[in-house]
Amino acid sequence: MNTVRRNANEHVEIKIPVEVAGIDCLGLQFFDRTHTLMVSRNGGKIVLERMVAPEQEVTIRCSTNGLEAEARVLGQTEKIGATYSYVVKFLDEKTHIWDITFPPPGDSAGAISCVLLECIGCQSREVVYLDHFELQVLEANGHLSRSCNRCRDARLWRKSQAEPPQLENVAAPSIPVPL
Repeated sequence: MNTVRRNANEHVEIKIPVEVAGIDCLGLQFFDRTHTLMVSRNGGKIVLERMVAPEQEVTIRCSTNGLEAEARVLGQTEKIGATYSYVVKFLDEKTHIWDITFPPPGDSAGAISCVLLECIGCQSREVVYLDHFELQVLEANGHLSRSCNRCRDARLWRKSQAEPPQLENVAAPSIPVPL
């Protein structure tokens, strides 16, 4: 799980709580507390309780850190019960709201796998390219030693859990519904 394809727009299957505001297919303003199914450096796949049109712009706020971004709906991918999944792309390529560090495109030379790792010390998360030996160590031990920019030291990293760590005692402000 949490293995990503190696291409210019790596993505991670992960459930991150988000708030989404916009205008639906009926022209009605909406605000959904929902989650992602997948994230990438440029957007992600989200679940909504309503239908929205391709090219519709929405505001997405990551509930775990309060960061928000404007995004464009690329289209619906599936209907799951009473919900719909949509692929969205951030309007600004420099947007980073997921608290996940993605490697620069082209950093995959020699890699055979790409996984979402989490620092055991500070819980920062990064998408990391692994070569054959690094992958063997990770699979055998459940962790891998590598440098952490936040801890500023060598730390043990493990495959990230499907859910991001929740901030305690922090209430994320709600997204104002666009007019």
